[in-house]
Amino acid sequence: MKRWMALLLAAALCLSLTACSGDKDGKNSEVEDNPQENADGKVSDEYKVGDIISTNCMEVSVLSYDIITNDDIINNPDTQTYDGKQYLYYKEYFSGTDVNTYDDSELSKFFFSPSEDKVYVIIIYSAKNIGQEAISSTPTSDGFSVSGYGSLTLEYADGYTFENATAFVEDLPVLTDGFIDACVFSVPKQVAENTNEPLKAIISIPDESSDIDNQSKFIVNLR
Repeated sequence: MKRWMALLLAAALCLSLTACSGDKDGKNSEVEDNPQENADGKVSDEYKVGDIISTNCMEVSVLSYDIITNDDIINNPDTQTYDGKQYLYYKEYFSGTDVNTYDDSELSKFFFSPSEDKVYVIIIYSAKNIGQEAISSTPTSDGFSVSGYGSLTLEYADGYTFENATAFVEDLPVLTDGFIDACVFSVPKQVAENTNEPLKAIISIPDESSDIDNQSKFIVNLR
C-alpha cells in the first residue's frame, strides 16, 4: 500500500529538469575516492555501482542502472500496442530481475511509453537494516502518500537533478534480508545522448534508526 501511494504521487508530479547553481550498456569504470562535503559539513566519498555504502543502521548498494530510449521501447518484442500507442509494462521489463518491491497489480499497471524528448533511467538498488530498530516511512500531512526515510536523486552533468518520490518507502524490519527496489526517472534525452557527461546517484540515508532526519549523503558514479 505504501509503495502504491508513493507511485501515485510520483505519477502526479512532473519530474522536471532543475539547474542547481550553475553507456547505455550500463558498464561502469573504476573511480578514485573523491571526498565531498555536504551542506552540514559531513564528508562522504564517491562510490561505484556494486559498492556497499553504510551507516550505523543501513546498508545500501546500487546494483545496476539502465537507460531506456524511445527506440528501445519501440523495438522491444514485449512492447504492446493499444489504440495506436505503445506500452512496455513494468511486468515485462522487471521480469527476471531481483526487484521484489512491486506487487502484481503495480507491475501490470505501470509502464514505459516512447517519447521523442524523454528517456528513462532505471536504478536498481538494495537496502538492508543493520541496526536494532525497525525503519519505516511516515505518512505525509495530506494523508494520501508517504515520505521515505531516505532519498535517491539522479544528478546529470554536475548540476541538473531529478527527484524520485518512491525511494526508500518500503519498511525495513530488523534481522531481515531487506529489499531490492527500482527507481525510475523520466529525463531529457540528452542524458542518454551525452555519454561523456557524468551521471550520478545521490543517496541520503539515516545515520541511526531512532533519528531518520539525521542523514549522511553518498555519491555513486553511474558513468
